[in-house]
Amino acid sequence: PDNGTDDTPARFTTLQVTFTDPESNNVFRMRYQDLDGEGGAAPQIAADALPAGLAFNAVVSVLDDSRSPSVDLTPGLLSQGTEHQFFFQVQDAALTVLYNDADANGAPIGQRSVVISGAAGQGSLEVLLLRAPDKGAEGVAQGDPAQAGGTVLLRATLPLVIN
Repeated sequence: PDNGTDDTPARFTTLQVTFTDPESNNVFRMRYQDLDGEGGAAPQIAADALPAGLAFNAVVSVLDDSRSPSVDLTPGLLSQGTEHQFFFQVQDAALTVLYNDADANGAPIGQRSVVISGAAGQGSLEVLLLRAPDKGAEGVAQGDPAQAGGTVLLRATLPLVIN
């Protein structure tokens, strides 16, 4: 009998970062979507510019848009928070990302963070999702993936414009 479930493994096709200014409630989004995975068609990328000199509450969502309807994979990642961590690597722009969540062991997951924009400029923001990182390794709790190990589930490079 068909119970409505699909045993096809989830695919991490889409990453969205939503930045909310708590003062004005203005929302800014960055979205990366790669429906066919590495090597196929180029990913679709959209990114709002962020105003300079503000602190935002940022929330990451991960979706499998290869399915209809789309499946939000974020709750599953959070329920297995000790096994997952998001990392944020900023290049050539003034943006600081501070973790604002924790797994059952008190280590960051990175699905929620406080993001502080600095001076106007352009660069990139790479968001990396790792499975089974060594959360106790040097620098990992501060957001440095260099010693984390683990398996890359998703790597999205987004244009970063601060104005």
